[in-house]
Amino acid sequence: MTLRGIRYVTLTDERFFIGTVALVNSLRLTENGHDILIVDAGLRSDQRDRLAAVADVRRLENCGSQVLPPFLKPRALMSAPMGTLVFLDSDMIVTASLESTAIAAAEGRICVLPDGPPRHHTRRFEDAWTKRLHLRRPLREQPYINSGFIALDSSRWVGLLERWIELCAEVSESRSLLPHSIPMHEADVHPFAYLDQDVLNAILMSEVDESAVVIGDWHRAGVPEPEDTTRIVERLSLQCQSDRATSTMLLHHFSRPKPWFAEARGCLMYEPYDELLVRLLTGPDLTIVLPPDAIPVWLRRGPVRRIERRVTRSQTMPARVLRRAHTVAFRQTTRARLTREESSLKRQSFS
Repeated sequence: MTLRGIRYVTLTDERFFIGTVALVNSLRLTENGHDILIVDAGLRSDQRDRLAAVADVRRLENCGSQVLPPFLKPRALMSAPMGTLVFLDSDMIVTASLESTAIAAAEGRICVLPDGPPRHHTRRFEDAWTKRLHLRRPLREQPYINSGFIALDSSRWVGLLERWIELCAEVSESRSLLPHSIPMHEADVHPFAYLDQDVLNAILMSEVDESAVVIGDWHRAGVPEPEDTTRIVERLSLQCQSDRATSTMLLHHFSRPKPWFAEARGCLMYEPYDELLVRLLTGPDLTIVLPPDAIPVWLRRGPVRRIERRVTRSQTMPARVLRRAHTVAFRQTTRARLTREESSLKRQSFS
């Protein structure tokens, strides 16, 4: 089947710029060559310019700060030209071809992935969803999915996207009064703890025919969960697989803080993602190349990262150790530079 009009879509803002760069670079390294649409919900002008050099960047109007960004996801999809859309959260890394998923979406299916391991695949808050959202059909038992990845033909499913926007508007104002991530004991009793994702699940479990929804194997998406066994097979190609020898399609760092956030310094949240993130920000074969000063120091290659990772593995990061790491790194870098200069002088003396 020849595929035309396919777009990869992501939603981003200033804080998720680094993740977006990694996502774009991962798509191209895994030979996912279709057009990329980046929906801008608050990028800085310099960030926007870098992304616009390799992708279509469109500003999402009226996105304000009063609504949590995930509630803008269906609007981001609706802002794209009609056709086969593959939406990816900007904290994802693609590790394999998405072509088979795009084909299924082009044929009219809605392709999604479960929200982590099977213990998450239970129905949430049937009564609250039905009453608050005024669902048009009864809820059915179905695995709970993650809204960070969805592939569909928007020309066929425009009604679904409009309904998702409508129902997000029903709950976004009150839910946005709370933080993006709320403690687990509160999330367990809040019907919209997971924002747009709860809304989408309610729709897919009721108003969309079960036969139209294709829910993939959760092992295809590496996630920061205890049951996850994802490991990197080949760093350059980004190939990963689980202990079941299942090749992953993507890695999703849905936990907070994100590896590039300042508060993540000294944390090792999800090793496969963290390792490939560095490769996707500092490799030699990237679509988007960032200057070193645009990359958080703990995500750059070199002695600081190596020392910080060793300390992180021991679960301690006192300030004095971090200062020592920077001192050692500075000395090693200076020594290497002086060695190169001495070698250059020697070569010149022989010429």
